[in-house]
Amino acid sequence: MRAVQIAADMIENEVYHPYNVEEQVEHNLQKADNALSLIKE
Repeated sequence: MRAVQIAADMIENEVYHPYNVEEQVEHNLQKADNALSLIKE
């Protein structure tokens, strides 16, 4: 049951988009770009 709560929290915090693949990919790309920019600094 803990996994369900984690997923619900992630959805609520707009970190996980299980019903919209395009939105999830866009979110992941933004996070990856942020991580790359931190590495380059």
